[in-house]
Amino acid sequence: METKLHTRELQVEPTPEHCKDPQTASHTEDHLLQLLEDISQSIQHHLDGETTKGGQKGQLPQGKELLLGQVITAESLLTLLELLRGLGDVHTERIRAWRHAASTTAQLCSQWQQAGNGRQYTPLTDPDNTETSHSAQNVTADLQDEESLHSTAHSEDDMSPLGAGCHSSHSTDVQQDSGSTGRRPPGTGEDHVGCVSPTNRDSAAGGQRRQMCGSSGRTPLSEGQEDEEGLREGKAGQRDAQLEEENQGVRHGWVTKGLTGKPESHASDMPTLCYITAPLGVAKVMTCDLVNGLSSLMVSDLEELVSSVLRLKLPNNTKCSFPITVAIPFRSCYRSNYRDIIVKFVDQASRVSYVNPVSVEGNYEGQKGSYAEVRVYTLGVFAVVSCLRKESYTIPKKGLSLKLSIDPRICLDYLPGSFTSPVIAQAVIQPVEPSLLSALKSNKDVYRAVLSTSPLLYLSHPSSQPPRRPLVLTLPCPSNPERRRPGEDGESGPPRPTSAVYIQDSPLQQRIRAMSDSVKTSREFAKEQLILLGWKEEQWNVLDDVSIRNLQNGLVSFELMEHFERLIVLRLQFPTRSSNLSAMVEEIEDCVRRVMVTIVLRRQRQDPHSVVVAALPSRDLGWELAKLQGQAYCGPPDPSGEIAMSEGDQLLLSFSGNITGTCTGARSADRGSTSPKTITFHHQRKSFEYLKLTVVDPFGNYSSPHYKGLAVFHRIPRTQLVWMDNTAVLSPEHPLVEPVCKLSLTLPKKLRITSRLASAKVMPHTHYDSLSDELLAWLCEELCEEEAALLLLALRVKRSAVQLARLRAPADSLPQQAFHVLGLWRRSLPSHTPKAPLLARCLVRAGRPDLAKELLLREGGGAEG
Repeated sequence: METKLHTRELQVEPTPEHCKDPQTASHTEDHLLQLLEDISQSIQHHLDGETTKGGQKGQLPQGKELLLGQVITAESLLTLLELLRGLGDVHTERIRAWRHAASTTAQLCSQWQQAGNGRQYTPLTDPDNTETSHSAQNVTADLQDEESLHSTAHSEDDMSPLGAGCHSSHSTDVQQDSGSTGRRPPGTGEDHVGCVSPTNRDSAAGGQRRQMCGSSGRTPLSEGQEDEEGLREGKAGQRDAQLEEENQGVRHGWVTKGLTGKPESHASDMPTLCYITAPLGVAKVMTCDLVNGLSSLMVSDLEELVSSVLRLKLPNNTKCSFPITVAIPFRSCYRSNYRDIIVKFVDQASRVSYVNPVSVEGNYEGQKGSYAEVRVYTLGVFAVVSCLRKESYTIPKKGLSLKLSIDPRICLDYLPGSFTSPVIAQAVIQPVEPSLLSALKSNKDVYRAVLSTSPLLYLSHPSSQPPRRPLVLTLPCPSNPERRRPGEDGESGPPRPTSAVYIQDSPLQQRIRAMSDSVKTSREFAKEQLILLGWKEEQWNVLDDVSIRNLQNGLVSFELMEHFERLIVLRLQFPTRSSNLSAMVEEIEDCVRRVMVTIVLRRQRQDPHSVVVAALPSRDLGWELAKLQGQAYCGPPDPSGEIAMSEGDQLLLSFSGNITGTCTGARSADRGSTSPKTITFHHQRKSFEYLKLTVVDPFGNYSSPHYKGLAVFHRIPRTQLVWMDNTAVLSPEHPLVEPVCKLSLTLPKKLRITSRLASAKVMPHTHYDSLSDELLAWLCEELCEEEAALLLLALRVKRSAVQLARLRAPADSLPQQAFHVLGLWRRSLPSHTPKAPLLARCLVRAGRPDLAKELLLREGGGAEG
C-alpha cells in the first residue's frame, strides 16, 4: 500500500502553543507518529527492495511510480521533528506539574504524621500510614531527575543544527541517554519500589519513539553530510561503550564495595554483610552493623526472615547523592509460587517501607548467589523477608475474567457492570497443608467431619464501591484424599496370589466398570457437603445461602454478592455444627502462622562444659541432629517436646540449680555474661546459641556423683517485644509466664587434690586396726550362743544385719552367723577407727574378759610379727 504525502499537508505552525491542550497534544502526537511510521516503512522498503525492469537493478516495475520520493523533502521531515520538540515541551510541563503535586502530597503527609492527635510512632507499627509520605518523597525525587533530563535534552536540541536530517536527531537522543546515566548510579534504571512514576513510562515511550525515528529510513544526503553522519555514528559507539562501563560501576567515582561491619584492617576474616554501589567517598566512610537483636521486630504476620538484619549509616557531616544500590545476601530454604522476596526497610524516623528488589541473583567478588538488590534514598535498618505474594489487578467496567498467576486454578470472574468505574483489587493466597488439617482432626473429634479445605483467599476491594453484579469464584477443594476407588494403586483387599493369571477385560466390561465407577463417584459426592465461610465484621460466618457447585479436578465454584475479606471452602463428610466449623477455621488461620518447634541442647563429646542450644522446626529435627552429631555434639539431655511458636518469637533461657552458663558466641556484648539469654526463632534461619557451662558451688551436690542444674525456657511472643537500642526486649507491661520447657543439666565432678604443707606430719594408721578375718573366726569359735547375743547387744548391731547374716549362713552354724555379723559391723565403722580395742571392751561387757585379753595379745602379736 502506497502512502501519498504532500508538502502542503505539513504546513503547520510548529510552536509550543499549538500543543497546550493535552487532548490536542495527544492527538497531534499520535497523528505525527503514525505519519513517521508510514514514512519509515515506505522509505525503508524503497531503499532495501531490489525490483527489476528489463534485467537492470534498482529500477521500478513497469506501470509504477514512486510518488513518495517525489514529494518528501528534508524540510518536511524537519517540520515534523520541530512539532515533536514542541510536544516535548508540553511533556516537560506535565512532569513539572506532577512533581509539584507529589511534593505537596509529601508535605501534607509529613504534617499529618507530626500532628496526628499526639500519637507517638513506635518502630514497625502502622506501616501503611508511613509508606505514603515516603513514597511521595521518592516520586518527587524521580520527577525532579526526569525534569532535569528533559531540560538537558531540550537545550541540546537547541544547540544542534536542525538541517542534519533524521539521523542527527537520533544522534542527539543517544547523547541524552548517555547524559542521563551520568546522573544515576549503575543499576538504577528502574523506579523505586512502590513508587510507579509516570515519567518513567513517558521516558520509556520516548525511547521507543527515538528508536523508531532512528530507523525511519535515510534521505539522500550530500557527501559532506555522509561524512558527518559517520562521525556521529562513531561518537555514538563511544558513548555506548561508556554506558557499559557505567553499568560496571567504574565511571564518575561510583564503586561497588563489600561491607563487613569491621574496620578494613580487621575485616580480612569477617564475612561480607552486604555490597553497596555508591560514590567512592561515601563508600569509604559508610558502615554496616549487624543488629540481629532486632530480627523479631523486622517481621510481621505471614512474613519470614531470610537474611541478617543490617544497619547502614554515615557520619553526620557526610553528603551522599542518592539513590545508592544495596545488595543484601539471603538464603531462602522454602521457595514456592505463593511466596515472594522483598526487602523491609526502617528509616531513622521509624517509618517502615517495603522495597521490591531489582534482582534476587547476583555475582559479587566472583561468588554467584542470592542477593536482594535494591535502590534506596535514605539509610536505616534493612532485612530481606519472604512474604505471601500479592497480586493486584484492575477491574474495568466491562468486567474481568482472571486466573491468578499465583495459582492458576483460582479464577475470579467479574461480570460486566460489576463496578461503576474501574477499581483496583488485590488477592493473596495462603495454602493449607493436608498435614495441618490431619493434626487438627487428631486433636479434636468434632473436626473429623472435615475431609479437605481450599486455600485461604484474602481479597481486598474498595469499600466505597459495592458490587452491582455477583462475583464468580473458582477454588480448588479436593475430594476425600483417603478414598480409593477400585482399580487404583493401594487398593485394599486380599492379596493376589503370585500364580494367578491376569486376564484382560473386554471393552464391554471396561465400559460397564467405568459407568459403575462414575455412578459410585457421583453418589459419594452427593454424600459430601460443601460449606463456604467468609470473614466479615471481625468473625468467621458460615454462608449457608451460597450454593457451591462441584467441578472437575477437585474444583468448586460459587457466586458472591457482597465483599468478604477472607474466604475458605470446607468439604464435609457429614453435617456438623456451624460453631465447630468457625472454630476450626480460626484454628487453621492461627496454625498457618505457627510452627511446631523442638528445643535441642547438645554438648561436645570431648568437652561437656561446651554446649549448643537451638530452637528447630520439628519436621527438620532429624536432619539437624545428624548435622550436630557430625560436629561432635551429642546428648544428654534429650530434645524437648513440641512447642508452638510464631515467626519472631523469643525463648528466654535462664539457669537454676548448681549450674549456670555464659555466652561464647560472636556477639562481644553478650560474651561472658551470665544474664538470661534470648534465642529468636525464625523458620528459615537456624539460630544456634553457644554456651559455656560452669559450676556455681564446687562443694554442692555432695551426695551425687555429678553437679546438677536446670535450663529453663520462657516463651515471649513477638507482640510483647519493644524496640530498645539495637535489641528487642520484653515490654514492662507483660510479665513472664510459666516456662514452656525445662531441660536437666549435669556436669562431672573432678577429683580434688588437697595440697599439704611440707611441715605437716602425717600419722599413718597401723594395720592392727584392721581386725583380720582369721582373728574374727577364732573369736566366733570361742563364743557360745548367749555370749554372742550379749556381744551383739554391746556392739549395737542392727537387727537387719542379724537377719542378713542368718540368710547368708546355715541355720545350724552359730559361728558362721556370728562371723557374718561381725564382718558387717567391721565394714560399718570408719577406716580410721581402732577396731580391736573397741571389740575388747565389748567382750568385757559381755562377761568374757579373758577373751578380750587374748584378742589384744593376738592382735599385738600379729602386728609385731
